Amino acid sequence: EADCDQAIAIDPKNAYAYLKRGDARAKSEQYEAAVADYRACLELNPLLVWTYSALSWCYLQLKRYDECVKSADLATFFEPARPASFRYRAVARYRLSQYRECIPDFERVIDLGESSPTIFGQLAYARRETGAFSGALEDFDRGLALAPENGWLWGNRGVCQYELRDWRGSIEALDRAEQLGEQGTYIHFHRSRAKAELGDDPGALKDLDALI
Repeated sequence: EADCDQAIAIDPKNAYAYLKRGDARAKSEQYEAAVADYRACLELNPLLVWTYSALSWCYLQLKRYDECVKSADLATFFEPARPASFRYRAVARYRLSQYRECIPDFERVIDLGESSPTIFGQLAYARRETGAFSGALEDFDRGLALAPENGWLWGNRGVCQYELRDWRGSIEALDRAEQLGEQGTYIHFHRSRAKAELGDDPGALKDLDALI
């Protein structure tokens, strides 16, 4: 970073020095300072197009999701084969509850060769929120293939199974989530309803009691 400071002092229009200092600051989690450097870089040279992806990442870390999306729009336009920029935009849209909009971005990330339990889980959750329960179930399963001990994936898989009227499967998945340490009222709520559908009123009441 000191070398970049010196380079900027010698030539305040050195766009590449701002870019490199922004990279150093982002690496050390100085995201606000990195944003300032990346913006200065782009003002001096908008053709340093890989800067848009780095800027998008910093906005994502700062929870400035709308700005993350705008930067990622440019990053994905200039570098359509770079999965990271699509992932940043997908996550920002996911956190903005723009579930329908984030689905194509997650799909693009996967098509470009990236996969993780988190990617599959967030894609599955987004599908579930748009009512695409069968597709969501498939994606939760793809996540669980990579992380079979992930309680959050099991729990949300159980919710999908409930929506698909697979009462027994839902209860089994929610039980598994709880065994793995997943907590949340959604587990008791959906499990109580699934048990009620199967006529297990005592079991349903036990879960309802846990909600109080």
